[in-house]
Amino acid sequence: MGEAKLEAILNPKSIAVIGVSRQPGSVGHETLRNIIESGFPGKVYPVNPRADKLLGLKCYHEVKEIEGPVDLGVVAVPAGVVPEVAEEAGENGFKGFWWCSRPASRNPGAKALNGRRLSSRFAVSTG
Repeated sequence: MGEAKLEAILNPKSIAVIGVSRQPGSVGHETLRNIIESGFPGKVYPVNPRADKLLGLKCYHEVKEIEGPVDLGVVAVPAGVVPEVAEEAGENGFKGFWWCSRPASRNPGAKALNGRRLSSRFAVSTG
């Protein structure tokens, strides 16, 4: 991974939260809330197919609707759809990808992803 890509991940200027929920206490909702409350100065793109606005921000229904570069995609979706989301993120030029979800012990799909590459196409497109 190049230094510029690593910088984009560790010090992002834009973040997409994919799978953000309307439900307070959920991983996606709390991730978005923490980003906002921390005073993150960059662009924040919540992605939820069934919401138009969350926590005061315009919501995007799909990753491909986001206009502009995304340095970091924070993904809060069930394990079973992580490969599909990683693929979309890579195809849309995301520089980095971080998956956060329930612990594997409470998320059977996470066990299936353990040690497996999410997407060779994403790996190529990001670095």
